[in-house]
Amino acid sequence: MRFCHFVAAALFAGPAGAGALAKLESTGAVTCLPTLPFFCDNIHVGCAGRTTLRTFAFTLRMNAGRAWVDADADTAGISEQYENARLDWDQDGVIFRPRAAQGYIKLLDNGRYSFRHYARDLGTMSHGRCH
Repeated sequence: MRFCHFVAAALFAGPAGAGALAKLESTGAVTCLPTLPFFCDNIHVGCAGRTTLRTFAFTLRMNAGRAWVDADADTAGISEQYENARLDWDQDGVIFRPRAAQGYIKLLDNGRYSFRHYARDLGTMSHGRCH
């Protein structure tokens, strides 16, 4: 199964395997920084409905079939929610999904991420870049 992930990462990595997926696969971690200082109701077209929930830097990690998220300024409980995250690989990238909560973090090979988080049963979103 890990071989499939490596092949998927290599296919999306572009020249010399320089993409974010290849880095995640080879080093087991990418650090992500948000574009905006707050989560939004929707980020598909700009920031629709700014929320009071602040965004934060985090690290996506994986090894030996295990995935998790580390966040220093974790006021939203993200680290706990993603402690044993499920990984879903597709043609666009990889999606980290918490096992006992709604939401996801999707990472594309170009380093862009989108983060769907449910705070107080309301869906919020943020986006940024991972390296």
